[in-house]
Amino acid sequence: MASQKWQSATVLNHFNLASTFHYFILETEQAINFLPGQYLSVKVSEGGIRDYSIAGSDIPNKFSFLINTAPGGVGSKYFENLKVGDEISYLGPFGNFTFREDGAEHVLFLATGAGFTPFKVILEDILQKRHLKIPVTLYLGLTFTSDIFFEDYLEILKQQYPNFDYKIVIWKPDPGWQGLTGFITDRIKSDFPNLKDFSAYLCGNKIMVENGIVMLQSQGLPKEKIYTEKQ
Repeated sequence: MASQKWQSATVLNHFNLASTFHYFILETEQAINFLPGQYLSVKVSEGGIRDYSIAGSDIPNKFSFLINTAPGGVGSKYFENLKVGDEISYLGPFGNFTFREDGAEHVLFLATGAGFTPFKVILEDILQKRHLKIPVTLYLGLTFTSDIFFEDYLEILKQQYPNFDYKIVIWKPDPGWQGLTGFITDRIKSDFPNLKDFSAYLCGNKIMVENGIVMLQSQGLPKEKIYTEKQ
């Protein structure tokens, strides 16, 4: 990382998607070449660097971030104060959290909160570009009903690609919520008793990832077909 040169990008637009979830569109002077699932290291303070997965790129010199500012750390505060026209400094892209064609007959994506970010661009790649035909199921876990984001986007993907399905699971739902509740790990355990022919990708809070790995293996999913950002 130290051998790389810092690059700059300008904030073109900012959307508050839901509660503390924000979507930033940025523009660079040079094309940014990345693999779906990779991340950038952003300078958020003097001496402070945080890693953020790339949420998408419609053209080579533009990219986006999906940020949850709820944690309240230095990175969250940095993005809370970021305005259209501001510049950021970044290194990268980095990472090998990319899609593997490993012979699986069904692919699961497990995300909590902004852990959905790398999966957004991976889903676009495998469905729209690679035209993957095997079943693909996303489980998105959120804390509150007010946290729901990109539901319309996911519904469009579901309508366009019959092999894709998604399930939003709320931990602490509002009284009027009629959707799924609890934890995504419990939901998957109920939905798929046998995972031996599956592969799975996990991204989000540490507890979900750790519990998810244990649950997936207990359902027969081979360890070598479970992928996380830390691998």
